[in-house]
This record gives sequence, structure tokens and C-alpha cells, in this order.
Amino acid sequence: MQNSIVTADVYESCFYILNGCTLVVVEGIPVNGKINCQLKFTGEHILEKQAQYFSGKASVNLFEFRRTYSQVCSWIQQAKKQLKHQLQQETSPAGGDV
Repeated sequence: MQNSIVTADVYESCFYILNGCTLVVVEGIPVNGKINCQLKFTGEHILEKQAQYFSGKASVNLFEFRRTYSQVCSWIQQAKKQLKHQLQQETSPAGGDV
């Protein structure tokens, strides 16, 4: 059975990726004038993997984790940049002829 999980935790996200889960979307969300990101994952037995992560029994290859961490941070920064640009487009006054 394939379920989905949404998280804002970069370490948790890396754990899911390294354990074969699929990143569905990285979504920027405006919160009190800042932009936070949520990552949605799907995968077989993802709820069991979540329980393993939160129980402190998670184990990963550190070298692979470092690479994945950098990639996840890059995706988050990209999502924040896109949302910031979108919000600026929505709030900037429309240009017109003078």
C-alpha cells in the first residue's frame, strides 16, 4: 500500500529519499511574512519508515545523506524563490501607458 507524508523537516526528507520514497512536490507556503516549505513524499511502507525515523532507529549511509541533504536544500531554496517571485508579481502594481 502506498501512502503519502508531508514534512518540513530536511533530515526526515533525506531519510525518505534514501529509503526509496518518491518526492512528489516541494511547496512554498507564506507564513507570517516568511516562506516555509513542505515536501510531500509517497512510497511503499512510508508510514513504517516514518515510525522508524521518529523512533530514533533510522540509519543511512552518511556520504549519500550529505549529497541528498544538499539536493533537498537546493529544491527548498528553488521553491522559496519561485513563490517569492510569484507573490511579488501578484502584489506589484500593473504597468500601463503613461
